[in-house]
Amino acid sequence: MPLGEALDVVKKIHDANRTNPIDREAAAKEMGYTGISGRSAKVLSDLSHFGLLEKVGSGQVRVSRRAVEILYPESEEARREALHDAADSPTLFAELNSQFADGLPSDNALRSYLMRNGFASAAIPPVMKSYLETYRALEQKIASPSHGLRAENYEESTGYKSDASTEGRALVVHSPPPPIQASPQSREIPLMEGERVVFVEEADAGRYLKLVAAGALDDNLLEALEDFTKRQRKRLVAARPKESGIAEPKGPAPGGPEEAV
Repeated sequence: MPLGEALDVVKKIHDANRTNPIDREAAAKEMGYTGISGRSAKVLSDLSHFGLLEKVGSGQVRVSRRAVEILYPESEEARREALHDAADSPTLFAELNSQFADGLPSDNALRSYLMRNGFASAAIPPVMKSYLETYRALEQKIASPSHGLRAENYEESTGYKSDASTEGRALVVHSPPPPIQASPQSREIPLMEGERVVFVEEADAGRYLKLVAAGALDDNLLEALEDFTKRQRKRLVAARPKESGIAEPKGPAPGGPEEAV
């Protein structure tokens, strides 16, 4: 997600809640989602990577001071400083800035660097979109009424169109290519490049849980996993009355005839 898009999203949260601590699910709803899902959890993670959203306690977040300084700056200088701090915050962006210290790289140079460093082919265009749109906006200083950051649309300049899925490294939005099909006899799940199995639990034959991850696990990803677990528990609890709705056996009515011996 480019910084400009992240600012549009965090403004929705701030408009409704200012800098008050709120549950992650409430934050997701303010952004326009029905609740915590893979997509909304990734957007919340992106906001945190830019330093626009900060964690408060267990399962709560709030709009950061940095976001307020960008949205409602006391001065133009303060706004510019906060914008640059936000743009430089994601670890991946800092790595790219260090590699290309003399200015923004060309599309070809950036694509080549990402390929050499193990990015899957499907992940490269969204990384380029996020990085280049963010820093081109800072260079061009094209203002918008909402937060003062807009750049040439990377999708228009490259023909790339991102989708709504959000697997991969930080700030990556991509639709993964179909994996190689495993043989019917194998329970092994084929992994894409960069993925690894981090947890396996088998209940019985043919019923098991396998967790696949890519990149480093952080608090945002673990909270998303906790949210998923809570939703599954709620579904199990809701389903139990239907599964166990067996009528209790009734005994003889009071005063009725007793069973013969």
